[in-house]
Amino acid sequence: QNSFPCAPASLTLASESVDFTITGDTNSLWQLEDSTDLLNWTRLEVIGVVDGNVSHSEADDARPHRFLRLHGAP
Repeated sequence: QNSFPCAPASLTLASESVDFTITGDTNSLWQLEDSTDLLNWTRLEVIGVVDGNVSHSEADDARPHRFLRLHGAP
């Protein structure tokens, strides 16, 4: 049994996009956030897992440093 309720299945970083797929418990909610300094985080969206996985894709906004994190939504 997986000890993590969510796990990355794939991650693609292209010159103009960020794409990832996660696997997790069906109907679980995950909050996607981004930061430029790892101290201050901005909520981007809440992602719901359907049928065990979910995919996300967005245009890269070309900031020199950008970090993404995903954690359980309240």
